[in-house]
Amino acid sequence: MKKIFMLLVTQSFVLYATEWQINAGNFYYSPSLLEINAGDTVEWINDGGFHDVNGNYSTFTNELYDNPENFYVGPPTNSSVIGSYTFNVPGTYNYDCSVGSHAANGMVGVIIVIDSSSDISGCMDPNAITCDDEIDPLYFPECNTCSDDNPCENYYNSDATIDNGLCMYNDVPDSDEVTITLENDGLMIDWSDFSPPVSVDQYVLMRCADIDGDNDNDGEFEYEMCVMIIPPMPLYEEMDFIDDFSDTDEYGLDDIAAIKYTLSIGYPNNNYWGSAFGNYYYEPTEDDVLLGDLNFDGIINVIDVVSMVNGILSGNFDSEQLAVADMNSDGIVNVIDIVSLVNFILG
Repeated sequence: MKKIFMLLVTQSFVLYATEWQINAGNFYYSPSLLEINAGDTVEWINDGGFHDVNGNYSTFTNELYDNPENFYVGPPTNSSVIGSYTFNVPGTYNYDCSVGSHAANGMVGVIIVIDSSSDISGCMDPNAITCDDEIDPLYFPECNTCSDDNPCENYYNSDATIDNGLCMYNDVPDSDEVTITLENDGLMIDWSDFSPPVSVDQYVLMRCADIDGDNDNDGEFEYEMCVMIIPPMPLYEEMDFIDDFSDTDEYGLDDIAAIKYTLSIGYPNNNYWGSAFGNYYYEPTEDDVLLGDLNFDGIINVIDVVSMVNGILSGNFDSEQLAVADMNSDGIVNVIDIVSLVNFILG
């Protein structure tokens, strides 16, 4: 990147402006993030290929960018210089290459234009990581200027007046925002009570199982058998998942002493999908029974239908059977519950 200083003289004042250069190639703009002052000019140099600079609408969504003002440098060309643009309005500008699948392959850029006389560019969301957080540098960029009351670009900056669009997040669900419940022959993991601070790109879920319990008598489970049950690709955006253990023949739900689920949340600006994660635990108890499993064999089938019919006709349900026979939870076991059970079995 090169920058060239120019002296602009008008009748009333002298203003220094800068020309910046961004290199473009397959599939990149370099630098992809550039911070400049209002009045500066950016020129895009073509390292090779056929490219343009599209600041009008997102090639991904076909929706207009939320830029302070839209701009376009083109048309697409393979010449050594694509063109230039002077940014006079402060704010954050997003752009991409509209040629083919270039943008999808990472050819996107951001230019932050600041008013050097008064504005401060930074992360303006107080939900983002902060200098007061215990940040693990393995997952987030370490900020060496926090001690100088100068948060880095990904950290919340209370003095910022222009949002740089680079906030990073480590928010994960609290333990009471994740429920793990029996669902037929599997477990339902539900984190829909969690409200992420911004839109999430994806969720990733890993299951680690302990099938032999605390065999070293250290008071802790080992969780030695781990597998991604929601992998990084394709992107998963729902906020619940049924773990039916179909990924393994080595064990099933009945064989497990304890499970640790690790839920990772892929925020847009984080370094990777696993930067923000939380652990959630499940241990089977004797109280864990399946709704509709009247003979408590862990399987719901026609035998349970027969047991329900016989129980209704004879009125001879024990308290445990009553709890699992009331399919619609209305406090009464009758033909409606039989229909619900049959429909559940038929799928």
